[in-house]
Amino acid sequence: MPITAPDGTETVILYNCPEVASMIGVHRSTVYKWAKAGKIRPHMVGAHRENLFTMNEVKRFLGANMRTIQGYKPRKEGLR
Repeated sequence: MPITAPDGTETVILYNCPEVASMIGVHRSTVYKWAKAGKIRPHMVGAHRENLFTMNEVKRFLGANMRTIQGYKPRKEGLR
């Protein structure tokens, strides 16, 4: 979800693999594997090409793959 700053510009919050993994209750290596397989689309950022994800992409992925994620238990502070 974009955040609008006082000057009118929008900022999109990006989450790294460990943060996404914590939100959906899987190990971070699972998120890396999904990104490598093209199941969830990261934004490659920085010199080290870090995988970063928007909340919209995480929600899109979950909507398309909820039945295949075994043991899915969203955390209280997770997706809403």
